[in-house]
Amino acid sequence: MLAQMASRDVAGLGASVSSHIDHITAHVAALREQAPATYFAD
Repeated sequence: MLAQMASRDVAGLGASVSSHIDHITAHVAALREQAPATYFAD
C-alpha cells in the first residue's frame, strides 16, 4: 500500500485497501465465533 501511495496508484490502492478491510472483517467475524459471548461488547 505504501508503494501504491508513493506512486499515486489510486486504483491499485483502492483495491488493496478494500481487500485489506474485507480480510479484517472476516478475521473479526471468526474471532467473534471463537471467543466467549461476553468477550466483545458492541
